[in-house]
Amino acid sequence: MPNQIIYKIKFLAFFLFFSASVAIIGSLLINNHLVSFNYSYQSDLSKNLTGEPGSFYEESCDDTNEYCASTDFLNYWEKDKNRLDDCFKYGVEQKRFVIDNQIYFKEDIYTKDSSYKILKKQFANKDIKIRTFVSDNLNPFCITFSESYKFYKIFPTFYELTAKIKNNNLSLASSYKINPFFYGETSISNLVKRYPINYFFKSFLYLSVLLMLFYWINYNKFFSKKLNKPKNTFFYLGICSAIFLFFHVLFLGWDLDSELFKKLRRLIIVLFILFELLAQVFLTKDLYKNKKSLYDLCYFKIILVKVYFVTTICIGSLIIILGLMFFNYPSSVDYILEWNYFVILLIFYFFIVHYVEARDLVFCNPAPT
Repeated sequence: MPNQIIYKIKFLAFFLFFSASVAIIGSLLINNHLVSFNYSYQSDLSKNLTGEPGSFYEESCDDTNEYCASTDFLNYWEKDKNRLDDCFKYGVEQKRFVIDNQIYFKEDIYTKDSSYKILKKQFANKDIKIRTFVSDNLNPFCITFSESYKFYKIFPTFYELTAKIKNNNLSLASSYKINPFFYGETSISNLVKRYPINYFFKSFLYLSVLLMLFYWINYNKFFSKKLNKPKNTFFYLGICSAIFLFFHVLFLGWDLDSELFKKLRRLIIVLFILFELLAQVFLTKDLYKNKKSLYDLCYFKIILVKVYFVTTICIGSLIIILGLMFFNYPSSVDYILEWNYFVILLIFYFFIVHYVEARDLVFCNPAPT
């Protein structure tokens, strides 16, 4: 019976590591993918343009269209195409005005103090046309002539879905690729609370909560069967940590203008970390205390590794807390500490899972937070 429970714990521990890792690292990768994705659906301009450099189309500007102050009326803008690879190779620009066969820019013919909507006096009675033309620069928004096109042909749905998501006027945590582990551009919560990352992150974290509950339940069952200890402190602490993690994920993204609610959210994440650390401390203590009884199931050196790890994490946590209390770090430093604090646990856990000998059991390793 204990061996069966051990296999369950081993299974739960691995997928707990996996789900938590995917939630954090995957959310960062999704953010960076979205902000760097420039391909978009192109308007159908084939009615008036050939797509070759030099091809152009002109539309008259008069008082009926505010002298082209707004270009929404222009009749050569057809509806967007429905494939990313249906586009011109070269870019299309609409920044030139033609007056008496001379080319002008917008700032040349409009007065600046009226947001470029009123013509300057010398152009008031002129025949003005706005020109849309195909430039000789490659179109950066067309995927057909990019390095990504070979992947698009294999996974078109992935690229099409990304383009549709970006069309929803996203409000992401950054407008460029970030690496908060080294530069601390943003916090975890700020990144993962935004659409569409919030759906991805919350799904994997809810799964982590469920796995964590079963993880501690089976640990408690193991101690009950193997050591005849039905009531274990680490079990209650671990269950509490899972509950606080659930509420942290639930409230993530709630935008309530309440100072009390903000304090409650901070309290919940603090309690989650506190109970998780305490659960690991008491579990480690019980493993070490019963090391002789567990000799046939787990190498003593693995228990020692857990002791060293939990001790290091507790000391590190204390140092971080004291540093935050007595020093006014820039927000970037706070974010660097936050990202690395959680991920270091996962990296260490991954290392233990893959480098212990075959007989060493995963149940002797810490659960990811």
